[in-house]
Amino acid sequence: MFNRRLILLVSSILVICGCIPLIIFGCATVPAPRVTVHTIPDGANVYIDDKSYGGSPIEVDVTPMKEHSIKAVKPGYIDAIKVIPENRLGQGMRETIILQLQPEQGLQQPLKPMTGTIEIGSVPDGSEIWVDGKFVGQTPAQISLPVGEHTLVLKKNGYANWARVINILQGSFSRIQAEFKASSR
Repeated sequence: MFNRRLILLVSSILVICGCIPLIIFGCATVPAPRVTVHTIPDGANVYIDDKSYGGSPIEVDVTPMKEHSIKAVKPGYIDAIKVIPENRLGQGMRETIILQLQPEQGLQQPLKPMTGTIEIGSVPDGSEIWVDGKFVGQTPAQISLPVGEHTLVLKKNGYANWARVINILQGSFSRIQAEFKASSR
């Protein structure tokens, strides 16, 4: 009998205070799960389920009992990604994620220059080699040039200049033998 009176008394107090309606109608809700994301280095842009939340560190409420994809992006670094399984975050739970981004330069291979090689000879030897208006040596010579079109001029005192437009292909090797004609001076 005492227990029934106590239950009625407590129920009456709860009804008078308005606590029962709050519980019954869901006003006393449990907070959504919260994810805190830190990155190394700081300041990476953080995406949760492809939505940007700005630079780290961040704190975001997420949908409970759902898989979430977290990605950190920073120029000069490889993106870091972590997936939270769908059953991991229930109502009111908290998760702290630390994403470490790796610098890009550590994984990139150095680019090979795009060049071709040309072997240049002349009769007589010892002529000046000019490529695109710049002196590069004397014949005989082997030179490496960037891919593309170039103007090659060979000069020798007492002879007319010898000139050609050449096209260099990636990894190519070519031979040129110039024969000078006496100048008409």
